[in-house]
Amino acid sequence: MIKKDDVILEVIYEKIEYTELNQRLGIMLNDIEMENPSFVINEVADKIKDAKIILHGYEDNFRVKNDTIIKHRIEDAVYYRNSPSINEHIIIFAKGDVPKRQSLELFVQVYNRDLSNMLLEIMIEKYVTNERVEDFWKCLKNEITHISFTN
Repeated sequence: MIKKDDVILEVIYEKIEYTELNQRLGIMLNDIEMENPSFVINEVADKIKDAKIILHGYEDNFRVKNDTIIKHRIEDAVYYRNSPSINEHIIIFAKGDVPKRQSLELFVQVYNRDLSNMLLEIMIEKYVTNERVEDFWKCLKNEITHISFTN
């Protein structure tokens, strides 16, 4: 069974690679509900060393295993963005209204449709048994902008 949090992590890792190739500042996940936020945050902190993580709209009860710093204000993301000495990845998990959203437009934006797209990529890659099934998943993937991966 594919878990939503695993799909979220795959999207984050894919988008981090994109930011490195395209000199973007970081990624911003918009209103994406995690099943186990603590698991996702710890996995990101483990895999993406020295990441700057912003949890806007989340409770202040997240602890990570390593020295990753977690902030809860969008202003911290803006500060990181404007600091030339900061070269680490900035990852924003945003829930609800986000002040200064326009100042974060240089971040790669991630929405539920990105999760849907990744889920279908995983289905095609791991679970396709024949050409007809593959064609079905590919057709569905082409229509992904109309489908949301929600709870």
